[in-house]
Amino acid sequence: MPPTPGAYYSSREGAIDAVLRVSQLPLVRSVLQSVTTAYSGVKGRYPLLGLVGDVAEVGVRSISYQAMRRATPLLQSLEPQIDVANSYALVGLDRLERNFPILNQSTDERTQKCHLSL
Repeated sequence: MPPTPGAYYSSREGAIDAVLRVSQLPLVRSVLQSVTTAYSGVKGRYPLLGLVGDVAEVGVRSISYQAMRRATPLLQSLEPQIDVANSYALVGLDRLERNFPILNQSTDERTQKCHLSL
């Protein structure tokens, strides 16, 4: 069961964030959780890969911070256009959820239904 629409409000007053809404879809959440679990398992099992992964994570965090710091003024100036794009994205997401109900099922639910149908 998908979360209530009120759960998708972003920091902007009264605005619903399409990216947050996509990230809360059960299918997306369960896939991200599976990838995170696999990544953590590999890091734990192979110390050298764990070290390389840790270094890469620090680099990505640093680059992301610098990119956001420099992009914030531009994003603030484009906020009206971003709001329009967000509203179109929400309409498209509504359509996707109607046409593809699988988006509201976790990978475990989907796997179980596939096994039962065999």
